[in-house]
Amino acid sequence: MPAKPSVDLEKLDAAVIATATDAADKALAGDEAGLLHRAAVLEALKSVKGALAPNSTPPRWPPAAIFIVTALLLAYLLGKPDTAVIAFDVSTRALDANLAAGSSQAEYLPFSTARIPVRSLFVEGMVSPLPANAPMGRSAIGASLTSDQWKTLVLEELHVVAPAGTDARLNVTADASSLRVCASSPLSVQTRGVRNAGPEVELTVVLNVSPHTGTAGAYRRVLGQACVTLALDEGTTFSLTTQLPVREVSVSGPAAVPQGTDPLAVVFPTALVSGKLTFPEVPSAQYEFGPDERLGLVGAKGMLRKVQWKKDQLVLSFRGTAAEVTRSAGQLEQKLIPSRLSHLRSSQSDLILAWGVLLYLFGLALSLYKWIGGRK
Repeated sequence: MPAKPSVDLEKLDAAVIATATDAADKALAGDEAGLLHRAAVLEALKSVKGALAPNSTPPRWPPAAIFIVTALLLAYLLGKPDTAVIAFDVSTRALDANLAAGSSQAEYLPFSTARIPVRSLFVEGMVSPLPANAPMGRSAIGASLTSDQWKTLVLEELHVVAPAGTDARLNVTADASSLRVCASSPLSVQTRGVRNAGPEVELTVVLNVSPHTGTAGAYRRVLGQACVTLALDEGTTFSLTTQLPVREVSVSGPAAVPQGTDPLAVVFPTALVSGKLTFPEVPSAQYEFGPDERLGLVGAKGMLRKVQWKKDQLVLSFRGTAAEVTRSAGQLEQKLIPSRLSHLRSSQSDLILAWGVLLYLFGLALSLYKWIGGRK
C-alpha cells in the first residue's frame, strides 16, 4: 500500500484562513460569483484537513478503568484485615486454650504458687508415684485427698508439664465450690497438710498425673487428659502470677449441645458471665457482653495476663490477635472485627482523611471532565 503523502497542516490552516478572509472581502465588495467560488474552496480545504488530521476521539476504556479501580479500592477499605489486635476482660465459668510450648521442656503455672487452702483434692489419670506415707483414696487411674483424711490441706503448686515442641491443651471449669483443671499433658500437683491421725506434722504430697489412655468405665470422660478437681472454701481467691502464652482461646464453653432425641432441638449454652471486648487499634470499637451471649474467637493467640478464681468464676484478661471475632446469642451471630477503613480512620486524623478523599474525588471528576470534553 503506498504511503500517504506528507502534508503540512500548518500551511493548510493558513490557506483556510486566507480563503476565509478573501471570501469576506468578496462579500463586502458585492462580488457574488467570487464569494461562491471562495466558499467552495473553503469547504474543500476543510474536508481535506478533516481527512488528513489524526482522529482526536478519546478511547472508551478510561471510565471503565476508573470505575473498576474505585470499586476495588472501596472493597479493600470496607473489607476486614487478616488479623486484628484484640483485648478482653471477662468473667466466665470455662476456659479452653493451648499453652504454647517452647523449644525445650517447659513447665506452665496456670495458677499462683501461693498456698491455697482446699477442702479436698481429686486427680484423674495415671498417678505416680502413690506415696505410701500419705493417707488417700487411690487407684491406678486416680487418687484423692479428702477432709476425712486431712485436718488441713493446702495446694502449693500446680504445673502443666509439656514435652518439647508440643502444645498442651488446657481446660478449666469453675462452679460455686470447686475448680477443675484438665490438660492433655501431665500435671504435677504438690500439696501440704496435717493428717487427722498421727502427730501434728505437715506432710508434703506430690502427685504426677499423666493423661489417662485406657477405656475404664467412669474414667472414659477424661480419656487423653490429666485432671485435678479442687474443692474450695467459699471466699477463696487466687491468681496467676506470670503471663501465659496461649493459642486457640475460648471463654464461652462448648459451641452447641444436642437437647433430647430431636436433632433439631439444639441449645447454645454459654459459660460467659460478663465481659468487655476492645480493639486497641480502633478505640471506638468496644463491646459489652452479657450472660446470654457468646464471644467467639478464631485463631486467637497472645497472652493471658490474668487468671483468677473468684466467687465461683474465672476472671480472665487477654491481649493478642485473632483472625475472627464474633458475638452471638442463640443462632444470631455478628462479626465484630473493624474494617480497614475503621483502622485507617483511627490511625489518621479526620482532617487528613477528609483532604485525601477530597483530592481523590477532585482528580476523579477532572479526569471524567477531560474525557467527556475530548469526545465532543
